[in-house]
Amino acid sequence: MTNEPRWDPGALDDLRSGYDWYEARELGLGRELTAEIQVILAQSVGHPFLAKKYEHPNFPAEPEVRKIQLSRFDEYGLVYAIVDDVFWVLAIAHAKRKPGYWIDRLKSLS
Repeated sequence: MTNEPRWDPGALDDLRSGYDWYEARELGLGRELTAEIQVILAQSVGHPFLAKKYEHPNFPAEPEVRKIQLSRFDEYGLVYAIVDDVFWVLAIAHAKRKPGYWIDRLKSLS
């Protein structure tokens, strides 16, 4: 598996949105969110099968998708899949968003 994760554009939008929201509340808080995501991402790339499988009724069986919650910013979770030995970040999913809002992003993985 490659060590460099690839980001779905929607996942980057999720990250920017969270960053902007926290930075607007307190200078530097968006950077702290990003730092926690980077730590969780590095752990997940190193051990991709430790995170819990994500299950949703409208969801294909393949690829296998996993989600890991952040600690400090626990309303966010890193959602990812491994496709053809590539680690794909599908979403930085906020808990208040519709579950599985990012499912259509699976279609663009290759």
